[in-house]
Amino acid sequence: MKNLLVSLFFFLLLQPAHAQDCYAYLRQKGLEAFENKEFATALQKFEGAQKCPDAPPAPDVSEWIAKTKRRLDPPKPRPVRNTQPLVEKQPNGEIRWTEGFVVAKGQGVINRTKFPVEAQAVLMAQRAAEVVAQANLLAMIKGVFIKRATRVQDFMAERDDLESLTAGMLRMSRFVGEPVVGADMVEVTMRAPIQQLQNWIAPVAAIGQPLVPDSLEQVVFVTGAMAQPALYPVITDENGAVLYDAEARYRETGRQVFRYGQAALPVGEAPATLTAQPNPDNSLRIPATDWPLLQPWLEAAEKGLGAAVRLIFP
Repeated sequence: MKNLLVSLFFFLLLQPAHAQDCYAYLRQKGLEAFENKEFATALQKFEGAQKCPDAPPAPDVSEWIAKTKRRLDPPKPRPVRNTQPLVEKQPNGEIRWTEGFVVAKGQGVINRTKFPVEAQAVLMAQRAAEVVAQANLLAMIKGVFIKRATRVQDFMAERDDLESLTAGMLRMSRFVGEPVVGADMVEVTMRAPIQQLQNWIAPVAAIGQPLVPDSLEQVVFVTGAMAQPALYPVITDENGAVLYDAEARYRETGRQVFRYGQAALPVGEAPATLTAQPNPDNSLRIPATDWPLLQPWLEAAEKGLGAAVRLIFP
């Protein structure tokens, strides 16, 4: 009897302490389970902590419960309504990121005094317009973001083969539509593939197998008015640690895994599966807890398995 009373005394004595430590104990166990990727156990611990007598009025495990549920039931990629091609306007043209082209216009004056024959005057004006369009193409190319805040013009100082890029871009440039002949002016539109620029910046390794056409996409919404598309996006976590460097991976695999788009969603519609925000250096920041959802798509795209990651800009 004496031993029973002593045991009962200590049980009652320690009971308040256990109740007081309930929330902290279960929360810590939930964090440990989450870290070990035991998400079912983590969810059980977090939900238990939420019901503890000493749980705060607004328990911070609510956010962890949401994160854990996302891991247990990750969002499925789905088509994004109202998606438009991503076009970056420039003074003398535009960068069509979705299509993969830099497009520029050029004008030439019809000099009928120097060339009295109308056909010859128009032809010479067209040639002048072509030269101007090609010059505008190269000027626009210099302003393209490569990665982070580095533009092509910044990169040029490190390379001594600028002439080869210039010649290559001009060889690959093509007319878009027919020349527009006005009363005194001829205007032409030309385009050059961004792929040519990518290969100049980051020569790629040989690819052993052909690419499978992209049939599945993981959509990532880029939020923020200052977001700028780049040839080689860099993905970081909240602390700035690099999770994915597209240039480094492109050099190794020869595959550009990112696609681009622009979307205007109806008010109240869910934004989509994942979101990213621009850092001051123009890299893209995602929550570290979302990285396991994005990483498999990047790996599948690198292997040419018919997957891609589409960045949707505002």
